[in-house]
Amino acid sequence: MIWNILKYKFKSLLNSAITKPKQKTYEMWLNRGYQSQPKITFIIQSHNKSDQVCTIVEKLRVVDASEVIVIDDGSINSHSNKLVEFLTGGNEFIIRANDLYEVITYDRAITMARGEYIVLLQDDDDFNQIDWVKQGIALFEKHENLAILGGRNGLAHLPFDKTDDGIFGPYILKGNIGSRANLFKFKIVGKPRGMNDFKFVESVNRAPMWIRRDYYLNKLGGIDQSFAPFQNDDTELCLRAWTVGLQVGWYPSNFMISVLGSGGMRIWNSNLTKRQDDVNSKKISDRYGGQIASGFFRDLVDKANSQIEE
Repeated sequence: MIWNILKYKFKSLLNSAITKPKQKTYEMWLNRGYQSQPKITFIIQSHNKSDQVCTIVEKLRVVDASEVIVIDDGSINSHSNKLVEFLTGGNEFIIRANDLYEVITYDRAITMARGEYIVLLQDDDDFNQIDWVKQGIALFEKHENLAILGGRNGLAHLPFDKTDDGIFGPYILKGNIGSRANLFKFKIVGKPRGMNDFKFVESVNRAPMWIRRDYYLNKLGGIDQSFAPFQNDDTELCLRAWTVGLQVGWYPSNFMISVLGSGGMRIWNSNLTKRQDDVNSKKISDRYGGQIASGFFRDLVDKANSQIEE
């Protein structure tokens, strides 16, 4: 025990001698280029995928008046260390968490963010062009009640398929219709690539998923933490936005979904994902099933879209 302590102290002294820190100056701080009021905050959820995150951040660095927050959620040291070495800008931050997952970490990161607009990203998606950023800002500036803007899938929710046994079925996707017995049934009305026009929709999937920060904090009150650790919280936030007089939109971001491999958070989580599907899908069903069946959301979306065309 004593020998281990002595070895640790000797190693610490040796490392200090080799990497003696420089005296800090005001000029060093100023050269970091910190912006107190960025226009956009990009938030990237990551687990053991530092190479992919560095690829994404390198492309985001060209966006003016922006900042980046990387959520390093339970990564091993080699990935954490690489992110620390790479994120050197004044508005490049790391939140280190211990496998807390999206519901908690995204919400915590948004409260830290300073951007007028938040863009939630994940470590498995990529893009070639940065035009999707300029397009997103233009849509928010055009539609004052727009609270959430998605660039992945835009969804229209349909009345649930009920079966006599009442058992939750697996997700099945046939064409543009996705269903799960006794729970979800939806139509995909927008996809990341191959479509051209913005439209209002009932809900969108992450990512990319834009959020107007002011509305998130002051009108929506954040992601519902009862959905923790993950799954379907994006759907719930969108449907809730419609119920409080806000709007949700979709546009083609031209993201290459999962081109950087499977999302790091999901790779070792098949059992937990199944559990979260069952629990949180039922919450959506219980909370919004009646409004979906009555056409409440459909009517709001149709009205909003009809005003675009006028």
